[in-house]
Amino acid sequence: MKNQTITLSTAVEINGKKIKSITLREPMSGELRGLSMLEVVQLNTDAITTLAPRISDLTETHMVNMGASDLLAVGGAIPAKTQAHRHADTDIHHNVHTPHTTHYTMCSYLITTLHNV
Repeated sequence: MKNQTITLSTAVEINGKKIKSITLREPMSGELRGLSMLEVVQLNTDAITTLAPRISDLTETHMVNMGASDLLAVGGAIPAKTQAHRHADTDIHHNVHTPHTTHYTMCSYLITTLHNV
């Protein structure tokens, strides 16, 4: 099972402690219940705010009060998408521009841009 750790731009309080880094573990099939994988991959806000508390120490309250850059960082780090990202990187290196690689590149740009605001 794969884990992804991300650093948040704004710390969240968990059990009375300010936390800047969050580890997301790869979701099990039951944790994806009621969610569309397409919406998770497309970084749909509702999908991310539902799934992230199921695979981390974050709560739904943390998610709905999170800044846009941190929300995108959490969504982009969900481990189930790691394999898809690896394929996107391969496509980019071969100069193949598919809708998926364009989407991945755009999301990476948005996360970087919003994180630096």
